[in-house]
Amino acid sequence: MSKNNDQPDAEILAQFLLPERAERLAQVLEKRTSSLTIVLDHVQNYHNISAVLRSADAFGLAQVHVIGKEFDFSRRIALGTERWLRISAHQSASAAAQYLHQQDFRVVVLQPEEHKITGTDAAKMPVTSLPFEERLALVFGNEKDGVSRELLAAADVHAYIPMAGFVESLNISVACAICLFCSTIAPTFPQKRTKPLCEEEKRDLRAEWLRNGVKRSEVILREVALRKEWPASITDSEAFCQPAKRRALTSSEPKD
Repeated sequence: MSKNNDQPDAEILAQFLLPERAERLAQVLEKRTSSLTIVLDHVQNYHNISAVLRSADAFGLAQVHVIGKEFDFSRRIALGTERWLRISAHQSASAAAQYLHQQDFRVVVLQPEEHKITGTDAAKMPVTSLPFEERLALVFGNEKDGVSRELLAAADVHAYIPMAGFVESLNISVACAICLFCSTIAPTFPQKRTKPLCEEEKRDLRAEWLRNGVKRSEVILREVALRKEWPASITDSEAFCQPAKRRALTSSEPKD
C-alpha cells in the first residue's frame, strides 16, 4: 500500500537536494528490487550484520529481515547504507517464516553442501541455479548454531555455495555477497535477474530516502507544516534553515 501522506513531504525535501544528488538517487532507485531479500536468523556479530547491509545495498536490495531481540551494527562498516535499506525485525523465526510465505517469498536456507537434509521435501541446489526471477528470501543462520529449526522446516529450497577446498563454510557476510552476486549472473553477460520495483514501490522508497538523506528533514517538514501554504519559490535551502528564515516561515504573514 502506498504511503500517500509521505509524497508531499518527499517533494518538499527533494528541493533540498543538489541536482547531482537527486540524479544519483534516481539512478539507484531504478536498480532496486523487492523480489529478493536477506534474512539474518539470530546473527549476533555486528561486523557481520554491517557487512551484509553493505552487500544488500550494493546489489540493489530494498529490504533486509532480522530475527532476534537485539539488532546492532557498526556504522563504520555499514558506511551509512542502513539509511537506504528497510530493516524489518521479527521476534521469532516462525513469525518471520510465516510473514515471508504470506508475501509469496520462497524461503531459501543457505547451508554447507555436505549438510544432510532430513524430514523435508525442499529442493537442494547450488546458489548459481537459484531462480532469482522469482521472489526469494535468502536465510543466513547464527554464526555458531546455524539456521533455526523453524526456518529449516519452513524452507522451500536448501542452497549451497560450491567449494573445492578444505573449508566447509564461509563467513556469513562473504557467503551473502557471493549469493547476491549470483543474482546478477545471466547466461551471456552479468546483469540483474531480479525484478525491478514497481512505480508505487519506487515512490514510497524515494520518500523514505529523502527523509533519511536530507539533513534536518524533520525540522524542515515541521517548519513547512506551520505555514498555511508552501512558499512559491525557495531556491536557497541553506538559508531556509537559518534562524532568521525559520522565524520568517513561522510568521502569520510571508516575508519578502
